[in-house]
Amino acid sequence: MMVDDISKTTVKYSRQKEEGDEYIHLTLTRQLKIHLETFYFFQVLSIV
Repeated sequence: MMVDDISKTTVKYSRQKEEGDEYIHLTLTRQLKIHLETFYFFQVLSIV
């Protein structure tokens, strides 16, 4: 009984961790994209 509970908890935890990592990855990617677009925009402005 005890071992079964532990394995269920471990699976649940690892699944939450994967979702968390994916969320962090998507958020960082979005921030980086915005940062690059802003940088590019100012580069174009300074050329013009």
